[in-house]
Amino acid sequence: MGPAIQEVYSVVPESGGRGRPPTRKKPGRHWQDVQAIRQEDEPGRCTGVRIQGVLGSRQEVLGWLGRSTADGERRHRTSRLFHGRQVRKTLAFSKEPEIYRAGAIGEDADSNLVRSPKRFHVPAPEGSGPRGQPRTPAMASGLTDHIWTIEELLTTLPLPRLCNA
Repeated sequence: MGPAIQEVYSVVPESGGRGRPPTRKKPGRHWQDVQAIRQEDEPGRCTGVRIQGVLGSRQEVLGWLGRSTADGERRHRTSRLFHGRQVRKTLAFSKEPEIYRAGAIGEDADSNLVRSPKRFHVPAPEGSGPRGQPRTPAMASGLTDHIWTIEELLTTLPLPRLCNA
């Protein structure tokens, strides 16, 4: 797990009462993280990927991932694409945790309420054409009954306060 993610989302454990209180942040008990290690042959071609559990049990992590890391990689790619604050060496990179959290909240809300990936579309009735009815992840889980507009998203969801003014 990257130090920036651990810095933003980890917490300092409570003191046990004796000795010096802890000062270093620790990941949550139920956190899961994996590392995909690429295996290459002599010319540098990929021959396979070995998955190693970093946090959590290997069985839990592999159950979450399935047989491949492709879905997790796709999610991370999409998140980096729409949330520039995760990408290093850009003008949008966040150094302050509060700014990063606000961007992450906005990106999560946008991807769950506004965007409708093809995998969530309801199949079209037989003989009505190739396209299905678009749905967002929030619609698929029953949290909302329509695809939100950006205006509706920005006027409905409370954003965290970013400055002291």
